[in-house]
Amino acid sequence: MKDLVILVADKNMEYAVKGLLSRPEALSIREISFDIFIHPYHDPGCLNEGHYFLQSALNQYRHALILFDREGCGREGLTRQELEIWVWSDSPHVAEILGWKNKQPDLKTWL
Repeated sequence: MKDLVILVADKNMEYAVKGLLSRPEALSIREISFDIFIHPYHDPGCLNEGHYFLQSALNQYRHALILFDREGCGREGLTRQELEIWVWSDSPHVAEILGWKNKQPDLKTWL
């Protein structure tokens, strides 16, 4: 089982992440085994379908990460503060929208 699967929106993000994770000693971390995939629909695909895209990897990786630009994802109208407030709110819809409904640990515990 690998440590991390990463879904990114484009080649630029892929190369940036590869560059960062290829230098574990500079980051003062252990070496991480990882795979990176580029979503075919880029930023909006990562936002809206990223959790579906990574479902097949559930049993192959310990952790998952999705990276995309807020600009270009289709939700540019939301500010960073609004997104943070929304994620940490008590709304029962947050976990469902983020694909975390009925998972253990629950989303807030995991975050």
